[in-house]
Amino acid sequence: DYMNECMAKLSKKKVLWIGDININQNNMSLPQFKMMDMTLKSYNMVQTIQEMTRIAKHGDKYTSTLIDVIYTNCYSDFTSSTVLPERIGDHQAIMCQLSYEVSKPMRYEELVIRDHSVKNIESFKQFLAFNCDYTQILEATDVESATVGLNDHIHKYYEIFCPTKRITVHENFIDRPSFELLQSIKRKRAKYKVFKKTLTKRNNHRPYCNSCKSCQLFNKFDLAWSMYKKQRNLVKTLAKKKKKKKKKKK
Repeated sequence: DYMNECMAKLSKKKVLWIGDININQNNMSLPQFKMMDMTLKSYNMVQTIQEMTRIAKHGDKYTSTLIDVIYTNCYSDFTSSTVLPERIGDHQAIMCQLSYEVSKPMRYEELVIRDHSVKNIESFKQFLAFNCDYTQILEATDVESATVGLNDHIHKYYEIFCPTKRITVHENFIDRPSFELLQSIKRKRAKYKVFKKTLTKRNNHRPYCNSCKSCQLFNKFDLAWSMYKKQRNLVKTLAKKKKKKKKKKK
């Protein structure tokens, strides 16, 4: 029953069961073996260990049984499955090796960007508004020279107030996120703090919260989690849209 319950939750997943099952796999007449065999077949699972795993002495007699098993539904991923010479108590240790492809870590690269921090932008705006000398531009004799002079003037001080900096970013880095995305990220962080706070209160509550859904504590926790999850999904959606727009431009 326990295996059926677990496998129902793990449908379409690659599964390994490893351990001492206390059913001798070489005694096919046992009712427990037949029941287990039917369960394994219903989930397309096989037992990969074929050698004896426990030798026990009963009086003057020794018995050999195969009760330590590896059940799996992904045997095609196995490179080996065997009984080891090492012992754990009166059991032989068992081992399996698999040829899974390990996902590579995210690639990181260095980027050179302008430091557009709020502090730098505000300082730049204040300088242009109150401290910048526009005398030469105001004294220009034609519109074209005034326009060129203004552009050069702003660009000169832009490079001073917003210098370049080198950053290390991963492949999911979003360059120049929209204002909407930035605000959504801030709201997500705020809602996560609220969720963590209610989670701590719930875990520290005595008697322990059993998620009965009838108390105020659980309702606050459930609401905080729903609000955070909704905001998190919104951030993901906005980030995907931004990436798609960037790819189209390329």
